[in-house]
Amino acid sequence: TKLPLVDDVVAPENKLFKAWVDAEGNEYAPGTEVTINQNTEYTIAWADAVTAKFYNNGTEVTDLEQIVPAGSTVVLPVSGGSLIAPDGMVLYGWANDATSGNPEDPTTYTEPGATVVLDGTEVSPLQFHAVWGAPKMDITLKVRHLYKDVKNNTYVQYGETTETKIVEINSNYMVEDGNFAS
Repeated sequence: TKLPLVDDVVAPENKLFKAWVDAEGNEYAPGTEVTINQNTEYTIAWADAVTAKFYNNGTEVTDLEQIVPAGSTVVLPVSGGSLIAPDGMVLYGWANDATSGNPEDPTTYTEPGATVVLDGTEVSPLQFHAVWGAPKMDITLKVRHLYKDVKNNTYVQYGETTETKIVEINSNYMVEDGNFAS
């Protein structure tokens, strides 16, 4: 027997379906196949509803809103809905408030598409603010260190240096003495 879906069940206010629960306290998702050998009762466990709201330059992007059970997850949008990038900018991620996200510091935001695990203690609504920045690319500079073998009139490699730098697209950068100039 499959446990029923809950599409038509009306949840109490500010609650969402969490699981079907048997007499022993085991939780099951809707549609789970269970073996029933005796009279068995399943009840619905409810979870607090948490609303995740997304903002773009201070304006709420209502079509990205997610309402999830406390203790579950929120997937941060990559794009979509009415989330529109400012001219020449790309979405770096989502910050917890409007002022903390810095595109130059990845520790201040969470990348688009990431799954945020909620621990159940969040205060609803959660707020996520878009962090925009100039598009960037990686440039790798590989320098081979050679010496000339005069006897054989050849060059022999004795080492190699590799350095990678992230730069804004269409920006200028300098190389001096085999390294990126600062």
